[in-house]
Amino acid sequence: MVSNFIRGFVMRTLSSALSLYAATTCPAADKFWDEDPVVPQWRGVAPGTDYLGSDVLWRPREWLIFHMLDEEGAGFTLDFTVRDMNVYMQGPRPSMFWVVGPRDEVLAMEMLEDDGVVTGDESCRDGIYDIWHDYRYREWHRVHSPGGYPAGKRRSPLLENPQVLPHRRISLTVPAAGAGLYRVLVVASWDHWISVTPSRPLATGIHPGPGPLYIVANRFATTYLYMPPGVKDIGLSLVEEIQPYNWAARLENLAGDKLHETVPRTFMSYFIHRPERNDEGTVLRLCLTGETTGAHLHVVGLPFVLCPDPETAARIAGGLQIDNKGRWTFLHGQRVINEWADGIKPNELALHAGSKGEINHKAFDDAEMSKLISEAPALLATQCLDATASDYGVFSEDAALVKLAKVAGCEHPANPYHGDPGLIRRVALGLRPLFNSQTPFLWHLRTHDWPIDIEVRDGEFFSLPVRVAWHWDARSVNKLSGPIIAMGDVLSYALSKDLTDTWRKLLVLRENSVLNMHVGEVANQWTYALCDALQSWKFTANPEVPFMLRRHLDILLTPGLMGRLNPDPTNYRSALGYGDRPADIGLVGAGYLSESLGYDIQYSAWSQEGNLNQLRDYADGALLDSFIDGYNRLKSHVSLPRKGVATKDRFRDIASPTDFCFRTQQHAMLGALTPDMGPFWPALSSEPFVRVLDNAFFFINTPDYYAVSYGGHAQSDFEFFQLTRIVDGSVEVNGYIESEGRGIRGRKSAKPGGLSAVFVRNCGPTLLGFNRDVMYSNTTWGRLLKPACLAGGNLDPHIFCCGFVDQEVSFDPEARVMRRRGAMRHAPLAFTRTVRFLDDRIEAAVDIRASENIALGGLFESLPFMVDGLTVRLFDAELAETASFAADSLPSSALPLEDGTWRLPSIRAFDLSAPSGAGALLVFDRAYDMILCESFRFRAEAAAARSLTLVLPNVLSAGSELKIRYTIKPHQEHLSAETLVMGTKDLYP
Repeated sequence: MVSNFIRGFVMRTLSSALSLYAATTCPAADKFWDEDPVVPQWRGVAPGTDYLGSDVLWRPREWLIFHMLDEEGAGFTLDFTVRDMNVYMQGPRPSMFWVVGPRDEVLAMEMLEDDGVVTGDESCRDGIYDIWHDYRYREWHRVHSPGGYPAGKRRSPLLENPQVLPHRRISLTVPAAGAGLYRVLVVASWDHWISVTPSRPLATGIHPGPGPLYIVANRFATTYLYMPPGVKDIGLSLVEEIQPYNWAARLENLAGDKLHETVPRTFMSYFIHRPERNDEGTVLRLCLTGETTGAHLHVVGLPFVLCPDPETAARIAGGLQIDNKGRWTFLHGQRVINEWADGIKPNELALHAGSKGEINHKAFDDAEMSKLISEAPALLATQCLDATASDYGVFSEDAALVKLAKVAGCEHPANPYHGDPGLIRRVALGLRPLFNSQTPFLWHLRTHDWPIDIEVRDGEFFSLPVRVAWHWDARSVNKLSGPIIAMGDVLSYALSKDLTDTWRKLLVLRENSVLNMHVGEVANQWTYALCDALQSWKFTANPEVPFMLRRHLDILLTPGLMGRLNPDPTNYRSALGYGDRPADIGLVGAGYLSESLGYDIQYSAWSQEGNLNQLRDYADGALLDSFIDGYNRLKSHVSLPRKGVATKDRFRDIASPTDFCFRTQQHAMLGALTPDMGPFWPALSSEPFVRVLDNAFFFINTPDYYAVSYGGHAQSDFEFFQLTRIVDGSVEVNGYIESEGRGIRGRKSAKPGGLSAVFVRNCGPTLLGFNRDVMYSNTTWGRLLKPACLAGGNLDPHIFCCGFVDQEVSFDPEARVMRRRGAMRHAPLAFTRTVRFLDDRIEAAVDIRASENIALGGLFESLPFMVDGLTVRLFDAELAETASFAADSLPSSALPLEDGTWRLPSIRAFDLSAPSGAGALLVFDRAYDMILCESFRFRAEAAAARSLTLVLPNVLSAGSELKIRYTIKPHQEHLSAETLVMGTKDLYP
């Protein structure tokens, strides 16, 4: 089994990755089978076999788990068919099939590579495989797009007729492993359709894994669920992809009495059922009715195993066993661990260390270990040792397990705890609840299938009964493998080989569960999972892990291989992607790991600095080095020494524009990598240059200044669209909220409108975009008189901005001209922004044209600037200096406004300068009223920022135009009044 699976992995080399990336046509027909579907004669006759046969197609949302009850235990074969719509996902998407036996044995495993079509069908690509992205995307279009559907899209006919797709076959031979429940796991793509046919009749139920189950036609008009004793709340929801909403779910007992039902009012309907009495297990009937393709079923709070008849549901029993203490276990190894814990006698948990006298801490060279040994008694006191309690063995301090394991494993003459059998058993006892949280899909710490209390809270989407297929348990497994590895050889002092072999089996199952996970969308999360698998492998020696690591790192580090997540078209053009669709996940052309549909410095930095370097031994060296070199190149170009001179530590005391980032509140600089960048930062180079990275980042260096601009991915507006409204069992996502630090004071963060940074030597950054909200990005924005969508979130739906829409961006490196064009969303305004980078100055022109008569609550142009160490001088319409103040303070002429900003009337110019006199003068074509926003610093080491915002006319007639012109003039000396006046007249006579 292992050798076949490894051969499947070896097939996936970098060269095959690149060939798949380049493939744009259907592969040769001889890869496919076209014979009639296999319909077993016993299907529907033998109990529990309705879901089997090659004509019964299932669509995974990454996972499918078939629970097959084999009462003979004599072995069987499994035939699978695989069809690929090639609609929703780009890049090579293999399918993995494996079988876990009744005693947690991995009995068979194979991988089927992608069919070679990697482009996706953009015309039918109307959703996103990631569930939370998908729901927000579809709801955003229901609110904002004509007809509530993405423009230019059509529903794929393959969703109604997947059987017309050519199919491929793969077979697994499952050896005899005794009578019991076999789990057949399929990890595949949202584009796939899967069937499974065993060689003999096996009663079978289906579990969707960590996500929802896609409803195919009327297959679940009647289906059955097992409700074990101890269930608290059952949460069920139906999510529909298209209108009209018509799917409904009805939960009944076997007598036909209605327990609950959903009413299809919105895209999501749900109910919570709380059994009055549940002393014994029982079977429930579930009836799903609807007429459209594209509905998903979520069930939480009990095992999500759907069976075709009540007898099969009772026999499979949700895939679990319940012991006489009411404990649910899904895996044989969990029962072995529980039996071991039940058999422990109190004296076996007693420590012998106390009899060895006072600890000689001076004998330790390792201060950390000495400290851990000192803490051991207090940590041990936090463990529950009441064998009748539900939290038996649990430590109240989360880190206690690994700390105490390190103490037990530390071989030192002065360590009285080394190899102490009582301490080893107490750590092992603490591991038991973690192993018991392993689910049918083999992850840990997931609550979907466990008895839970469901408290639905208005506005909180994840309080609803929903399931997501995120790999967020990666670091939780370190809580298991970390202590085991720390104890090492001393395990045998107190624990049987049977117990440690059981641990090993359960961890192998978890490692195998990520062998075909989808990497690339959230770069740090997937690399955490890879690092976790590497950590666990030190104990399990699972031979698949090194091959899995190499495979996933190839996928992650091959530029453009993951393709595009966002289904909507973009004006941005990249060298990487499929057709005219630039890659926006995985490694993109500018040399970084993209996350959440764009550049996220924080996750990219974490992935490189922490995770990928841990995995170096399993990566293609050329790929990894190319990524690190490319990322460091980008990093150095956007890192600006705050004081305008070289710093001793290259990546400290720097500021970075973050207005091309996603989560701007959380990051202030690009981390602390220390590559050899040569004698200069690019910003300090004396060599004039123009550098363009993948049409996304523009760097211009002249003798007078260094400038950074961004022309890459626009911020996807639907990502902010997550205001959840919950009414009477129905759910809408219909407005904007701030989450994860994006935006403040009700204004969303915005991709930049023009300049990200202007750096002046001997001064540092002057203009500096921070994207904290629209005022902190060089962009045009405004306020509507009426909200664009539902109000009520903490992001103001009255705000519109050119940074919220996809723009046409061009940059001419010879002429050094950047131009942005686009149209505002929700306001009939078209805009063109032109920025010319001359040797001694930067000229900006913003042209706005109204296509209709419009009255606004406000219209503005923002200029964000650096605060630290700078002085601001203000000049009025006659160019007389009216104020001079430290950039983090206020001028006496400021007039307070209601939202914490200040009004500055009639400003024609302002200057930003350092004590050296170096800085930048901003001169406007005329005097503007301005707003000065508050200064902020989003963490201690970050640069502080604020902005001056031009107040523009807010009532425009159809066809009227606004023209805003300003020039940024760097200087190395303090400007006199005469120099300022003469220079302004030269610029704007």
